[in-house]
Amino acid sequence: MQLFTGLDEVPAGFGPCVVTIGKFNGVHLGHIEMIRLTRELAAASGCASVVMTFDRHPAALLHPERVPEDITGIERRLELIAESGVDATLIQPFTDAFAQLSPREFVSTILASTFAASTVVVGRDFRFGHRAEGTVDMLRELGVEFGFDVRVMDDIRPDGQERVSSSLVRRLLEDGDVERANLLLGRLHGMRGEVVHGDARGREIGFPTANLSHEASGFLPGDGVYAGWLTEYSLSIDNLFVFVILMSRFSVPRKYQQEVLMVGIIMALVLRGIFIIIGAALIASFSWIFWIFGAFLIYTAFHQAFRSHEDEEETENKLIAGLRKRVTMSPVYDGAKLRTTFEGKRMFTPMLVVFVAIAITDTIFAFDSIPAIFGITTSPFIVFTANVFALMGLRQLYFLLGGLLEKLEYLKYGIAFILACIGVKLVLHALHDNTLPFINGGHHVEWAPDIPTWLSLLVIVLSMAVATVASLVKLRRSQPEAQVEPK
Repeated sequence: MQLFTGLDEVPAGFGPCVVTIGKFNGVHLGHIEMIRLTRELAAASGCASVVMTFDRHPAALLHPERVPEDITGIERRLELIAESGVDATLIQPFTDAFAQLSPREFVSTILASTFAASTVVVGRDFRFGHRAEGTVDMLRELGVEFGFDVRVMDDIRPDGQERVSSSLVRRLLEDGDVERANLLLGRLHGMRGEVVHGDARGREIGFPTANLSHEASGFLPGDGVYAGWLTEYSLSIDNLFVFVILMSRFSVPRKYQQEVLMVGIIMALVLRGIFIIIGAALIASFSWIFWIFGAFLIYTAFHQAFRSHEDEEETENKLIAGLRKRVTMSPVYDGAKLRTTFEGKRMFTPMLVVFVAIAITDTIFAFDSIPAIFGITTSPFIVFTANVFALMGLRQLYFLLGGLLEKLEYLKYGIAFILACIGVKLVLHALHDNTLPFINGGHHVEWAPDIPTWLSLLVIVLSMAVATVASLVKLRRSQPEAQVEPK
């Protein structure tokens, strides 16, 4: 592949050519298809196939305050273009002078004079010339005047969802959904950089890692695993609070609470795994599902803030009372067994009621937590991994803080605030990627911000910290009052 780093390096009489133009950020499947079509048309007409790209994103010059991060570095981008089999690539420096070219000057100087273009292949959103005044329709008109055809690429939808684009790939990487990003890229995403020595912490725990220098090129996937874990851990604390109540209500002997808690955690993992599969399938099939997830979390946040545990106990007691009517049950526990022999008869122990109550609780909390973490990341792997880490940490937390949890009065408000914020984030995400025809004509709502993962992480940490500190302050202030005896 011939490489030109400026128009002045293209030799005279290089054409005729079939030219495709774009930023080619990430060189995803849409770009690969554009290059394939360019090569195919060039081979059919006996012309050279040329890719024209730029040394930097145009926004770096025009809007430096909002330059999107490169998905691949320039070296890797050129390697991927070369692997596609194109004859030549022009890396045009995006300078002030170049940005001032009018659409007509762009066509006459580059496409007509430099490359003697016979066909130009572009995407449907292609813009060119000063202030991006040139459109695809204008390119077609100029093509008639300067003697070249224009081919507009059809949308590429590898997974049958949104059309592949650099902004979509970047958003997926930001969300930590590397698996789907790889699908749209048509390869494994990676970074390049010099390996530097760290503190060997990974090696000490049996997981050696490679540390890249700050000059590494390529898009670093978002820290969805940390925000996801913290989200699930925060919501699981509320689940743990209910476990404490259940253990107390059913008088589970402390020596059996470890086994009961482990069963509860395993049931929670199974139920959340099922909900994750369903949630991932819904997101993959219906982009508007974020509207429902967002609205549900906002409703749940309101319910969380203003609910009473008496209401929940009443619902659970009705179910458990119905179970007791239909199942013969012994009056005492027999270790952690579900069935025992009492007065010569085989029957269930009260442990069955405990497990049923925990299963009901796990189902209720799965409804809350799974939509919440999908608001942080859409990667099913990260969602499930974060749930595993969060739930497995509950065993130690239960025996460490079991008595203290009941005294954290404001904890439910912190959790409610987290749910509300994630719900709002999901609604904004739905607006940002809107496809519903009755909202903004089915187009994306440009003003809707895409809230980054680090901001979600900050909100979660601050919410839990404020709720915990406020609860402890109130607890400390109320203790002296409780110790004063009336005369």
